[in-house]
Amino acid sequence: MQQQGAPREQLQKLFAQRQCWTIEELVRRLDYSAISVRRFLKGIGYFSSFTHNSKWYTLSTIQLFDKYGLCFFDNSGF
Repeated sequence: MQQQGAPREQLQKLFAQRQCWTIEELVRRLDYSAISVRRFLKGIGYFSSFTHNSKWYTLSTIQLFDKYGLCFFDNSGF
């Protein structure tokens, strides 16, 4: 069942709760296909992890990069 509100707004609410999500988790939460979720992410700006085969996603607006241009959340590097 799709949640009320625009998908992009729902994504931003989810990322406010937690900074990193997998596509599979977002698909279940938003009740959209993986292709649609990626399209919504593209519309608001995102990064995928360079670790874990790009499994993890985060919004570009919540990143804190170090002097080398890297950012880590738990074991995921962006």
